[in-house]
Amino acid sequence: MSRPSDLRPVEELAKDRPHGHKMRYMAGCRCALCRRGNTDYARKLEIAKRTFGPNINVPAEPVREHLMMLREFGIGYKTVGKRAGVGKTGLHKIIKRTKLSMRRRNALRVLAIEPTLENAGKTLRIPAEPTVAKLRQLLRWGYPGVLIARDALRNRFALQVLAFKGKASTVAVKTALGVREFHRAAVKARDRWQEEHGPIPRGHFVYWSGENLKLRPIPRNHDYHHKYPAELREAMRAKNLLVKSYREQRRLAA
Repeated sequence: MSRPSDLRPVEELAKDRPHGHKMRYMAGCRCALCRRGNTDYARKLEIAKRTFGPNINVPAEPVREHLMMLREFGIGYKTVGKRAGVGKTGLHKIIKRTKLSMRRRNALRVLAIEPTLENAGKTLRIPAEPTVAKLRQLLRWGYPGVLIARDALRNRFALQVLAFKGKASTVAVKTALGVREFHRAAVKARDRWQEEHGPIPRGHFVYWSGENLKLRPIPRNHDYHHKYPAELREAMRAKNLLVKSYREQRRLAA
């Protein structure tokens, strides 16, 4: 294969490379680090060749079809490139059909990307129902909203999920992943506690503290914020205001 005319000379490409890099060896350096780096590089190539077969050029059309399928799930070529360790520029050229072939191993890496939450872009919006259902279950178990916000959503202040409040029908992938992992840890903690200690006492929830489980009391205002219907909370607020006003009038009358 002829050298591309627009490729810079190897001496120039090697300038910013440390000793021990293959490019330094190709530029003519024969120090101990560069010789060892060249040997290691050749050994890795040989192992990869025996394991995966020759890294020849293969048609890129199957990769293009796979990229178009992933796009339907909201996973773009830039995200695919990041997950697969393949250059995004080459993938874009494949989509535009200005690049018709690619290395076999890169093609296999791209084809291995599946339309899952882990592979999706973190800001992609997805249906909120599964995430909201998990949040409601966590709150029924007594996990404080502030704790869920801190550990699942990296929010130090409050559980601010618009879909949970009925103000949106979608959530970001990073929100769905965070809630899913927190819910999975909570299920594991509850199952382990009940296996070792029996039923979880009323008014408490279990939570990991390092590698150990601890029993924690449910906050006193938890039911008010997360279980009472809005009408009941409004009636309770009205009652408290009435009592406060009555006490204030008695104080002034005295």
